[in-house]
Amino acid sequence: MNKLNSRTISINALAIALVCLSTMFLQFPIPLGYAHLGNCFILISGVFFGPVTGLLAGGIGSRMGGDKPKQYLTVKGKPIIIYTIEKFLVVPEFEKVIVLCPKQWVEHTKNLIEKHIAPAKDRVAVIEGGSTRNETIMNAIK
Repeated sequence: MNKLNSRTISINALAIALVCLSTMFLQFPIPLGYAHLGNCFILISGVFFGPVTGLLAGGIGSRMGGDKPKQYLTVKGKPIIIYTIEKFLVVPEFEKVIVLCPKQWVEHTKNLIEKHIAPAKDRVAVIEGGSTRNETIMNAIK
C-alpha cells in the first residue's frame, strides 16, 4: 500500500471532487437513464492510489443548515454517501473503502451500507472521524 502523506491525501481529495463533479454535471442521456464520467476518475484514482481509499465524510453540514449532514441527504432514493461509496466499489482494484464520519453518524452509516450495498459491505469500513478535518485524516491513516 502507498504511504499516505499530505501530497497523496491532497491528490486523493482532488480526485474525489472530480468524481463528484463529473458524476453530477457531466451526464449524457442513454436509453436506460444517464451515463457519466465519474467512473473514469475512479479508475484513474485506483491506478495511482492502490487498493485502499478513504472517504472523508466527517462534515456536519453547519453552513448548509438542516437536520443532518449533506452527505446523508437523499437523492433519487439513496443518500449521497451511498452513491459515493458505490463509485469506489465498482473498481475491483480497491480492496477496501474506509468511510470516516462524525461519531454520532457511525451506526447510521453502517446501517445505510447494510441496506443499500450489503453484498459489498465487507469491503467497506466505517470509522469515527475527528473533531477537525486534520484529525479525521489522521484517523484514516492509522
